[in-house]
Amino acid sequence: MQLRKKAVAVNATVSDNSSSPPTNGVAAETQARLSPHAAFGAFEAHISIPTRLTGNYLVFVRESDLIFIRCDAGGSPLISAVLHMLGPVGGIVTAFAWLGRLVENLISNTKMQDDKQQLAHLDPYELLQSSEHNFKLHISEIRHGTVHPGTFWSLSQGKAGRIDFAVRLGERLRIEFATADELATALHLLKPLLSTNLEVNVVWNPTTLRFERKSTGTEP
Repeated sequence: MQLRKKAVAVNATVSDNSSSPPTNGVAAETQARLSPHAAFGAFEAHISIPTRLTGNYLVFVRESDLIFIRCDAGGSPLISAVLHMLGPVGGIVTAFAWLGRLVENLISNTKMQDDKQQLAHLDPYELLQSSEHNFKLHISEIRHGTVHPGTFWSLSQGKAGRIDFAVRLGERLRIEFATADELATALHLLKPLLSTNLEVNVVWNPTTLRFERKSTGTEP
């Protein structure tokens, strides 16, 4: 597979006028609160199904591809990416992997956020090869997607909402969102790509500042 050399940034400039009608399933007020990842055509989400893929990911939207890059300690994306780029020298560095694990355990939440911002600037197609946890999903493999609201009492990471995908032949993929900003960003990027294959069952409530279940007849 020929790797793309440059990642194309997506223009995420939005209107600040909260009275504007919904766009791509996201109210204008919500669009003004898109996560910083939106500028790079990406959003952050947690995969809970299937369990073999469980973890936090940066999901890049590129033309007809969704590229999932693991962005927690389990995926070690930055360390893996650096080793991959070092080539043969990376094999020597791997001998000190135990030290890398120790350093990972000392990384603060702030540092992890910095790592995610660095990942957002890299070419996701190159990052695909940097870890066994990373993978790509072509839109032709997505049969259907359904957006659900989160719940206050949820013990999962999907407090803001989740998207259930039916992919390939009977497989399921569930991605969850910890914040409304990330769910808004996902809708902003996925709705034009998946069109009618994405069923949006949520609507933004400017009073509660949450995505809530959409009533019958409500515009997305």
